[in-house]
Amino acid sequence: MNSTQPEFTNLTKSHHKIHSRIRYELHKEKSMSYLTHQYQKSTVLNDTEKVRLSLSDYFYDLQTQQNRTLFHLTITYKPITSKSLRPYVVDKFFKEFYLYFFLPQVMGTRNYHKTHKKSIQPITMCFLDEHLNDKFQHQNSPRLHHHVMIGVHDANLSSFSRFSGENIINTNLRFTSPILTTNLVRCEPMTVLYTSKLLHKYPDFMTFPDKFHRVRNPQPKCPCKSK
Repeated sequence: MNSTQPEFTNLTKSHHKIHSRIRYELHKEKSMSYLTHQYQKSTVLNDTEKVRLSLSDYFYDLQTQQNRTLFHLTITYKPITSKSLRPYVVDKFFKEFYLYFFLPQVMGTRNYHKTHKKSIQPITMCFLDEHLNDKFQHQNSPRLHHHVMIGVHDANLSSFSRFSGENIINTNLRFTSPILTTNLVRCEPMTVLYTSKLLHKYPDFMTFPDKFHRVRNPQPKCPCKSK
């Protein structure tokens, strides 16, 4: 009986590898189909599209190899009369909301920068997008908002999930007051292809953890790894 055990174990591992490979190939095919359908073009991708495809692979790895649960957060902002809603303005809104309100709530501490906490922080990428219509039509500036991809560690999943849903976040607090609406839902890795759809126009995007910094395209294969 014992002599057959290693053979059985090897067969199980081989089957698992084949299954994982098939899942990845299906993910890749769906991602390529999304990109080519979006631009109605051949499978030859430009540099920006290659970055977006690598981001999809990255979040696929977070989900399948690191067992992180993926979420998509959409945030819109209130009109302001003193200045236009330019990229640096809405990025500042999100940075303050995320670092000073949202992350401490999720992590249960403001000391989330410490080494033992940093390893379980959500992995987050924040992309600029424009409204096709709605609240900001009266403004001459681009109608900017954010789409955010987030990979959540199991240790924080419970505290994170309580913000799931539409307009659950209290927007009457110090670091949430610029926010108009929020919507947080679970998603799949290729959702990042949607969140990054204007990467060609706004090539800079924010990534967390580590200190706030911008990532600019073109990117290497794993563009969001913190330094």
